[in-house]
Amino acid sequence: MKDASILLLDEATASMDIEAERKLLQGILLSRPSGCLTVLVTHHISLTTEPWIDEIIVLADGRIVERGSCAQLRERHGFYDQWLHLSQGASPGDSASPCDTQGNLPLATNGIRA
Repeated sequence: MKDASILLLDEATASMDIEAERKLLQGILLSRPSGCLTVLVTHHISLTTEPWIDEIIVLADGRIVERGSCAQLRERHGFYDQWLHLSQGASPGDSASPCDTQGNLPLATNGIRA
């Protein structure tokens, strides 16, 4: 990671429990080079509500079907919103937002993209 301009983490923590995964990813973010774009590929949708996530890209059948912050994707009530609510045992469209207060998600310059 010493001089990396892009860091790709493709299911790098898939076998870890969610709390250990969060801690490891936060450690990676703190130790990466300044200006390093980090792309996180994950099936753990709960990670996409973390405040260190700038942008989410949702893929289905090899195509981008949605893209935006947690708050933006929640407002659209599309695939991401349904997936997030199902993972939390809630109904799609519920008003309570699991996004951080700024509506940030994993993806952006110097951020993590999921």
